[in-house]
Amino acid sequence: MEREKADDLLDLVIKMGIMLIQSGAETYRVEQTLYYVLKAFDATDISAYVAGTLLIVSFKPAKSARVLTSSWRVKNKGNNLEKVRSLNNLSYKLSQHNLTLEDFAKELDAIDQVKPYPLSLFIFGGAMIAFGFALMFNRPFNEGCLIALMSVPVMLLYRFLSKQINDFFINSVCSALGTILVIMGLRHGYLHNFAYSLASVLMALMPGALFTNGLRDLTMGDLTAGSNKLTETFLVGVALALGAVFMLLIFNMRAYFIGAN
Repeated sequence: MEREKADDLLDLVIKMGIMLIQSGAETYRVEQTLYYVLKAFDATDISAYVAGTLLIVSFKPAKSARVLTSSWRVKNKGNNLEKVRSLNNLSYKLSQHNLTLEDFAKELDAIDQVKPYPLSLFIFGGAMIAFGFALMFNRPFNEGCLIALMSVPVMLLYRFLSKQINDFFINSVCSALGTILVIMGLRHGYLHNFAYSLASVLMALMPGALFTNGLRDLTMGDLTAGSNKLTETFLVGVALALGAVFMLLIFNMRAYFIGAN
């Protein structure tokens, strides 16, 4: 492989790895996908390593003895399973040797333009999660509907702040807002159980996919990545708890938290 094309391949693989990590792909999936892509271009001595936000890729281009290596620190992690699916399909196409390097670059650019889930779907999903958990906690149907409505401003605030401050403070602020809404519902007699109502409102903010990926990484032997993801999940729970406790102290609602039925 020509030197210029080998450098282009390295840049494209790094870009693909960044997109996978930013979209919430598991560690083993990122490493495996990049391996298959490089293998499709007849690279040898392939190594793809992911540790949290660190991505390192090295390989020998086809018919070359020199080793190309690049590392990148990935920021702005999130969840976009549609992009993960598209990138996974692209790696499969490459493994079948159906794409040239130029085609690979074009398809990667097209996938990179895929937008996050629309705001309407984001809010609807959060409301359905809140409604579902309210029913699971044996709350009446009318309370479930109200709890679903309460989740709407919480999800809006989360989406608005998602690019403004870090995740810990975002979750704390959203938890505080959810707590205020639940307290208002309790004081006006629309809700009757603080703990279940608040848990339902905030459940959409819990990083279930991150927790699952962390466990999966641990079972696959990626102890560093798995531990990092589980720690991040724990910190989200701490942030949600701090926001709720702060509002409880301000409104002096300790009695509701302990004694509401």
